[in-house]
Amino acid sequence: MNIKLNYWLIFRRTDMFSIQSLIENIRQKISLQMVNSFEVEIIISRVTGISRASIKARIEQHIDATHAQQIIKLCQQRAEGVPIAYLFNEREFWGLSLYVDERVLIPRHETELIIEYCLEKYALDSLVRCIDLGTGSGAIALALAKNFSKWEITAVDQSKSALVVAKNNANNLQIDNVQFIQSSWFQQVEQKQFDLIISNPPYIAENDQHLQKGDLRYEPYQALAAKHNGLKALQEIILSSPHYLVLGGMLILEHGYDQGDAVQQLLKEQGFSSILTHQDYASLDRYTTAIR
Repeated sequence: MNIKLNYWLIFRRTDMFSIQSLIENIRQKISLQMVNSFEVEIIISRVTGISRASIKARIEQHIDATHAQQIIKLCQQRAEGVPIAYLFNEREFWGLSLYVDERVLIPRHETELIIEYCLEKYALDSLVRCIDLGTGSGAIALALAKNFSKWEITAVDQSKSALVVAKNNANNLQIDNVQFIQSSWFQQVEQKQFDLIISNPPYIAENDQHLQKGDLRYEPYQALAAKHNGLKALQEIILSSPHYLVLGGMLILEHGYDQGDAVQQLLKEQGFSSILTHQDYASLDRYTTAIR
């Protein structure tokens, strides 16, 4: 409350403020450890429509009081830990603008590596029956559907509210080759053979301290954490997948940086072959592929 009062006292004296004075006052009132300069620029850009590349060149440009107050409020929320994606209800994923809020996990750019892998392995005009388990905002399913127009894609999530977000994203993007099902993994999925199963399930250990830090504090817990040191959901999917994959079908699982060996062992126990763990941009284990 004190921060909000101080801001009001600073900015109520005039109807117009320069970008520079606004940034300087935000820096005085909010630690850059809580909201850094890059994020302040993103917020200014989104509110004013001025590109980030132009902000420094137009630092003396004035903006009106309404926009200034909006920028201050958003910076306060960011300083409290609210993710940028939730502040603007938007996240870009593989060129798609997705609506996101507290009902769904924020798609990570590292997950785009799975889309890139599929584009390397499958022809654009291929006919593939694919299921995305734990679809959340629909990021993986919709990115694949946009690139592979002939694919039959089933997107599954146990959260009814998450499916509302995913369906709305599909409608907004005018994507119609995705079917949405409310189900805990395969439970409500009809006995059907898929050519490709993909999942980015919860894989963080329940007691992991990172769940209490940063953006993770605001994201849905059930989409992040799993029992058995983060492996429970991965175990369930691996155990059931052979019943839903055609022979020669592929399973792709995203997992934690320290779970590659454990996931490989689980896959071997279920008779999968051609098991390979792939690294992300930081050369950390990110996802594993396997063939039934």
